[in-house]
Amino acid sequence: MQENDVEKHAEKLIFLVPAIFKSFQIQRPEKLFDIGISVSEMAVLHYLFFKTKPSMSEMGKDLYIDLSTLTRIVDKLIEKNLIIREPDLKDRRKIRLSMSAEGREVREKFKQESKEKAKSVLRQMTPEERNTFMNLLETIHARIYG
Repeated sequence: MQENDVEKHAEKLIFLVPAIFKSFQIQRPEKLFDIGISVSEMAVLHYLFFKTKPSMSEMGKDLYIDLSTLTRIVDKLIEKNLIIREPDLKDRRKIRLSMSAEGREVREKFKQESKEKAKSVLRQMTPEERNTFMNLLETIHARIYG
């Protein structure tokens, strides 16, 4: 009986999680910024906001993007002066990436817009529902990432 319950909830979970995640995403980031920026470019900027000077291969692995696709995305972000490509001082074969000042401004604007979307959803809940929701998310995060 318990395994059947897990099966039923797993079906719901694989439907609900992407739908919920999508509702928090900014669907048309190019409308938010004065520059044309794609969702994949925004994902790279978001990643760089949390990682300090990752290599291209680290980023590709973490974002599940093949190196040739990531190179095209990075090249576009460099053209837009949003990120900087730097040689690794210890291994000249590696390229490290970091955000430019303009990239940090775009990321901050994106963060504020995302936060407003989250607040809009949370305002629709009672305080008890918000606490339960956040406790469950923290539990899920802890189970996945330790």
